[in-house]
Amino acid sequence: LALLNNIRLNDFQNVIALNTAAFSEEDKTLRLFGQWDTAYSLKSCDATSTRVETRTTDSILRQYGVRKADWMKIDVEGTEAEVLIGMKEVIENSPNLKILVEVNRINEHEVDRILRGFKKKCIRRPDIFYWKD
Repeated sequence: LALLNNIRLNDFQNVIALNTAAFSEEDKTLRLFGQWDTAYSLKSCDATSTRVETRTTDSILRQYGVRKADWMKIDVEGTEAEVLIGMKEVIENSPNLKILVEVNRINEHEVDRILRGFKKKCIRRPDIFYWKD
């Protein structure tokens, strides 16, 4: 709802809001926990939940005729590896792609392994990993 309100308030014409979760699999249902209390924050400790269907980033981009990207930002509260697995095509088709990932420490090595497999070099900052060619 916050995203839709911001799109409307700012009269954005180039934003497509999707009610789906980027993931490694298509048509899976995930239960997301949290409570939006403002347009900008998520209380992850709240017991409220909602169900969301999953799609791969590759299938979403294919649907809109996008074959490559120059920039991706991923902030997915612990499912970084799953999102990256679901965007194999766009990574392979995008030689200049730069990826900024907020990485959960538990997933650090897996995320690094996946992106090094695509010949991405990692630049580390506290809680942020930035990959480029």
